[in-house]
Amino acid sequence: LFLSAHQPALDGLRGISVIWVVLFHGGVPALLGGFIGIEVFFVLSGYLITGLLLREHARGGRIELGYFYMRRVLRLFPALLLFLLLTGAVTWALDPPDYPRRTVFFDFFTTLFYVENFSAGLRWQRSPGVFAHTWTLSIEEQFYMVWPLILIALHRVGARARAVVVALLTLAAALWCAQRIGESRWSRVYLLTDTHCTSLLAGSLVACLVQNGLLVSLARWRRALTYGGLVGAGTLLIYAYAGDPIVASYYRVGIPLLTLSTILILLETTVSPQGLLGRFLGQRWLCYVGERSYGIYLWHYPLMLPFDFDDPWPLRTLVGLVGGGGAAVLSYRYLERPFLKLKERFRPQPAGSGPGERPEESPSPGRT
Repeated sequence: LFLSAHQPALDGLRGISVIWVVLFHGGVPALLGGFIGIEVFFVLSGYLITGLLLREHARGGRIELGYFYMRRVLRLFPALLLFLLLTGAVTWALDPPDYPRRTVFFDFFTTLFYVENFSAGLRWQRSPGVFAHTWTLSIEEQFYMVWPLILIALHRVGARARAVVVALLTLAAALWCAQRIGESRWSRVYLLTDTHCTSLLAGSLVACLVQNGLLVSLARWRRALTYGGLVGAGTLLIYAYAGDPIVASYYRVGIPLLTLSTILILLETTVSPQGLLGRFLGQRWLCYVGERSYGIYLWHYPLMLPFDFDDPWPLRTLVGLVGGGGAAVLSYRYLERPFLKLKERFRPQPAGSGPGERPEESPSPGRT
């Protein structure tokens, strides 16, 4: 029940996260840790994608991989391709001296094939360019490719055993990240999937636990959960103000703490959608921003690059917010939503339905 219901608060949480990232890239002094919005995105992505897959298996007894991958393509690829073509063409035409055309060409394809995080983390490129911020999309897409296969394998062991295995995977990922930061440079640990998948796995673990009845148990502890959600929100605010991804403690303590904080907010707003956090995050304008967060994230960064960090930060930030927001609104209305509507053409028909019959629809207004 909880996994199938649309939760406006999660859209609002996405909205705050993308605003933090834009302000961070703009160099706003009070949000030098705004990059933590990425961790929030990862937790929510793991939670929502795993919940979608678990619901599909519960309804039909199987996960349709082809349909899942097609939904991902229709949701993400059209906007990315438009962004790559326009940004690449403009950058190619301007031919900036510190970003040669061969590098633009190379970065275009590393982003197109979702390996930009490897390009940056393993130093395939000499310096970051207009597509540098797409490393997060690469990690998420790699997760989308592999995780459904793991879930299919885990369905054979039962729901409880599946949750235990996912918990062990999450713990192993956290320990691996903590170990590697002592052996590798921070950028390698931050950008590569094997060392930055803890938040995605933790979100997936929460989805598995919710499917097993976690929220029914937590509903008896609403007050404690409310306090936990507020503590989680306070932790995110502190890190957004003073976080630093270059120090080892961020990987050993910071990422697990931010992940836990996001989970507490997620659970609190799900159990008590009309609570303090639920009402705040469910504000219409925050949900509006959250629904368009993908486009905002894509477009804001290259619009800021022409500005030097010696320029006033309000100017860079304003360009990122207004320019990125405007491009996202247009992309969402004229590109993303029309393509997403095509997903029904690829929905597999259940056994026994004729060619003229439509498969049963999920009642969830928030299905992905």
